[in-house]
Amino acid sequence: METPWTAGELSILSNRQLINIAKSQPDRWPYKDARTGELKRVSISHIKKQWLVDTIVSAGYTKAGNAHRRLIKGLIPAGSVTVKVYLEDSIDWQQRRHVLVRFTLPVEDFSGCHSNQCRISTACLLRGIQIWIQNHYGSFNPTVRVGARDEVHPMFVEYFAQCPVNEMKTAALAFDRLTVKPFDGVGIVLETGDAGPNEHEDDILPDSEEDHHRIAHHHVLELKPTDKPLEIARQRDIANITWLRSRICAKAAYSDFQALRYRVLPNSSIPQYWGFVVEVLAEYTRVRNPDTNMRIRRTTISKALEIGPTWLREIEEGYRLLQAHLNEDSVQARLNDKECHGGTKGMLLYLRNL
Repeated sequence: METPWTAGELSILSNRQLINIAKSQPDRWPYKDARTGELKRVSISHIKKQWLVDTIVSAGYTKAGNAHRRLIKGLIPAGSVTVKVYLEDSIDWQQRRHVLVRFTLPVEDFSGCHSNQCRISTACLLRGIQIWIQNHYGSFNPTVRVGARDEVHPMFVEYFAQCPVNEMKTAALAFDRLTVKPFDGVGIVLETGDAGPNEHEDDILPDSEEDHHRIAHHHVLELKPTDKPLEIARQRDIANITWLRSRICAKAAYSDFQALRYRVLPNSSIPQYWGFVVEVLAEYTRVRNPDTNMRIRRTTISKALEIGPTWLREIEEGYRLLQAHLNEDSVQARLNDKECHGGTKGMLLYLRNL
């Protein structure tokens, strides 16, 4: 049974491709010369795309047998195709990024493909991703999981490889072909097994100073003389953040601090929240990390606490004003008020107006 073209499928094609469809089944074209029977109104320079799409759909054009297969091969080169790949890069949880890259990959076949689809080799795709990672991360060689987002349900990911970056060329694959729409692109997810800043906190809490040392060194990257200067600086920054976070997580008040995050706080909880941040700033600003021999900066503390630099300054200001007015009856009454008056932002505004 022949399947008719839909407006959605046609809308992603160029005018020239649409005209090729119109000419592939001339008997269906409604505009012909009465004397010669030649097709009319198929000049690429005098046609609007939406009109052409509407005409093909209303005329009942179908994806017919060999003509359809020839058309697909006309839309997608039989040799290779440039595929838009939307990379969701979570290798570095401190700097997650979404990147559009284009890979020119060989077309393997059209088995089971609909219009404007083809199948590519996952091994070739993985090799392109490996080159991209090496260009952006240098000698960093984490174990990476690679998966493709489902076209119909993009929240679901089908993983097809898990291996160190340096072994991607010979990695075992869950499947060797991936169906893609080159013109629409394919969503690819990159991630490592390392937990992000709010994942598995209980698993990384050290019990002793020896564990402190082990955890800190577990994440420190080996820096080679061949690494690029910017890459070395980035890796040292990650090492500083990781070292600092291991110490922040070990503080007695850390669990209480985490419990107060990401919600509007009652006034009575604000001093505790602000106080923890100010304590970390006072304790670690300009302290030297023995693993990198670098001093901890405010920006490192900001990243380790996952608090933006502007909000970090406001917390310092709010805590300073609170300490200055702590003995005033109006401030005590506000702190004891169980109602939320705008949370930390509301408290800061109140203190500024005293």
